[in-house]
Amino acid sequence: MPLRSLLLAPAALSLAACASGTSTPGGGAPAPTTAQVNVAGSGTATALGSVVNVNEGQRNTVQAAPDAAYAALIAAYETVGIPLSYKDDARRRAGNIGYKARRQAGKVPMRFAVDCGEDLSGPKADSYEITMSVESSVGAGETPGTSTLLTVVNASGKPVSFSGAEVTCTTKGEIERRLQKAVAETLGGK
Repeated sequence: MPLRSLLLAPAALSLAACASGTSTPGGGAPAPTTAQVNVAGSGTATALGSVVNVNEGQRNTVQAAPDAAYAALIAAYETVGIPLSYKDDARRRAGNIGYKARRQAGKVPMRFAVDCGEDLSGPKADSYEITMSVESSVGAGETPGTSTLLTVVNASGKPVSFSGAEVTCTTKGEIERRLQKAVAETLGGK
């Protein structure tokens, strides 16, 4: 077996867990939908190079017309403590792109919001500066009087106290769950 194949085998095995998946309607952390690994100049997908993860987000159905669900979503961002950087009322989309935070994402402790890996001191999300995109949209549900709420969280982090490369962080689903819960509580209170 060539030396290159022997060197690539452990990396290939460690990346075998990266596979297609979908979001969990019940509130689990969304699974990445795509993992693509390329070696520069090789023209083939292998176990070294860049990894691309696409998060499809968490989707759930609420018992309300889309306009009412969207109004509840806007209130939910305030409840969760994540400021809105944009609102598109015509498309019923809102969120915060480029949101920077340390230790907490709004009212959510960062260690429960994202996973950036661990080191000897614990979860890196606790000490890294995190840049995230939290985006939500509301659409008409499959049955009359229902709406579909979709929230997608993507994040990256980098060390604050020393120089280091930025790392991709994965959502743990807590921001999405808290937004969904706040929407449900607002709608249930009517």
